[in-house]
This record gives sequence, structure tokens and C-alpha cells, in this order.
Amino acid sequence: TMPITPLAMYYASSWDSEKAATVIEELKDPVKADLFNTLYLCIEQGGPYCESGANNSDVAWATQLAANISSLRGSWDMNGTLVENFTQVTELASSLMQVDSFRGYINYGFDKAF
Repeated sequence: TMPITPLAMYYASSWDSEKAATVIEELKDPVKADLFNTLYLCIEQGGPYCESGANNSDVAWATQLAANISSLRGSWDMNGTLVENFTQVTELASSLMQVDSFRGYINYGFDKAF
């Protein structure tokens, strides 16, 4: 089994730079990051989590962003060599720290004295 480590993203079996750049750009805007956090449970779980009153275009945007993040995360399997653009990997990790549902995959500070 693959070890649970945030470093897995640096050794992804494939890296889609364009998709990563899109995710980074979308999450740079704190308003969009907050909107995504609000809508993500609705997208993944439906039902009572969809009471946010969001319009259809917001839900479509969040659904596409979630798909992009999941697609990137799907290759974080440590089966590749170090991603050439490791600066972009670090920037993506920084962006994902704003996303409640994905923070656990890349949080480096497990110890508050870290």
C-alpha cells in the first residue's frame, strides 16, 4: 500500500500543468475559495448540503473545479519521478490548503510545534 504522505503529489505518475494552473488561478481569489468550500459538500453528498442558495453557474463552476482537483489527485501515487515543475506542485499545495475537503491530503503541519 502507498504510504500516506503529502509528498505523493511531487511523485505523481502524471502531471497536468494546465489543469494545475487552472486550479491555482481559481483558488487565488478568496471569494471563489470560500464559494468552493460552501458548495463542495453539495457536489459530493447532495441533499441537505445543497441549501446554500447557489445559482446553477456557481454549482457548475464548483463541479468542474472539483473534477480538476480530483483528476490531479488521482495521479498522486508515487509511481512517477519528481515532477519537473515542482514549484507549481508547491503552489498547488498552497492553494489546496484553502480547501477544507482537500487540506488533509497536503497538510504538512501535523504537529502544532512543527
